[in-house]
Amino acid sequence: MRSKVIKYLLKFLKLMADTKQVKKLLKLPESVNSHKEIQDRFDDIGKELLLNWCIEKNGVQKYYINDIEFYYYCKGHEDPFVYRHLHEGIGRFRIHNVGIDITLGSKWGDRERKDIYDELNLCGNNPYLCEKVIKEQLINIRNTIENNNQIVKYGGILIRGIEEITNVEPKLKINSRTNPMIDELFYMGDSPSLLLNLKKLSKPRTNKWGKAERIRVSAKNPQYRNSVFTTYKYRYFIQPN
Repeated sequence: MRSKVIKYLLKFLKLMADTKQVKKLLKLPESVNSHKEIQDRFDDIGKELLLNWCIEKNGVQKYYINDIEFYYYCKGHEDPFVYRHLHEGIGRFRIHNVGIDITLGSKWGDRERKDIYDELNLCGNNPYLCEKVIKEQLINIRNTIENNNQIVKYGGILIRGIEEITNVEPKLKINSRTNPMIDELFYMGDSPSLLLNLKKLSKPRTNKWGKAERIRVSAKNPQYRNSVFTTYKYRYFIQPN
């Protein structure tokens, strides 16, 4: 019994250490003077995630990260294509209508946050209505906060491609951001619980990697199709062999 407790504690401490590393890796400034400050951080984080980190599921299954896109909004980097959310945590996994994000945290005023939850309580269990309320409320709240020179930030890293880490051929590769990705990562099988986390690889990958513009980003918000953010190379990927 004692050995099991010790083993559990060691596993928990290791997980906490990984969590601290993740938060340090994904930390982004709350305001910048130029877009390049964020772009340089994206370069560092993107390369690090592709070559030195993986997604671990229930401490057993592991997946390489092969393709990601960055979305981050803060003062001085007002990317209009970023999905507005309330998740304060950094390095968590969040399902939304486009796919799965690794969260980059969010920051809103406490009073404004309460207003959003009050509105959501009126939505009941209607997901479409809740989604509509969140979008409308967060746009209004963001404008109010920024007009008062307060800090607002939110963002995430969209996962577009993963690859199962295994010696068994053929290896599972998913290059779809939606249903196949969600089914693989969030399928619980016979497990009573699900734990997804980012884990440092014991051996770095030696693959070549590249970057490009985000895929069909202007289609999400056609009114911003001429935005400079459509030209930024915020997609990072492992190059095919």
